[in-house]
Amino acid sequence: MPSNGFCAQQNHVSCVERGRTVDVAPVVENGRIAFVSDSVFTASMGLAGADALCNLDAAAAQLPGTYRAWLGSSAGGPDSRFAPAGDPWRRVDGPRLAPTAADLLSPTSPPYLSTFLNRTASGVVFVDRLWVGSVTENCADWTSTAGEGAVGNPIATHAEERRDSLSFPCVFDHRINCLQL
Repeated sequence: MPSNGFCAQQNHVSCVERGRTVDVAPVVENGRIAFVSDSVFTASMGLAGADALCNLDAAAAQLPGTYRAWLGSSAGGPDSRFAPAGDPWRRVDGPRLAPTAADLLSPTSPPYLSTFLNRTASGVVFVDRLWVGSVTENCADWTSTAGEGAVGNPIATHAEERRDSLSFPCVFDHRINCLQL
């Protein structure tokens, strides 16, 4: 039978035990909390509106602290809104996103997160695109539904995919990432 080349290559297989039930829970790490908003963000709400949305979702989920939206603008990428010092961020269910705060904020190093940033403030798994913005694609600094903004992928751990993987029309609403200050 002909092969496309991939089937002819040696690959690893996964072996999984069946017939046994074991409760598994993520390890809850110390650190600041990061989440996907439960609410959608309209591009014309502005950065202050995005920050307010993050804090409303955090309060509704009874999360401590103050939050800021992970959104880039003409002033800088999403990382420019946060200090690289301090405790690293973790998801609401506990796993740390990167070993240090600087690692999460860096657009290149290390290129991968330790886990996905795909849980909402209330703990629901979210897998659709998120507004992230960039210096050049930010819906007129989040004041307009005209033009385009950058969206990221919450189920990507690679820096490029989670930061700026696609341009999207600003007329659409998306959720955003929120990080505790």
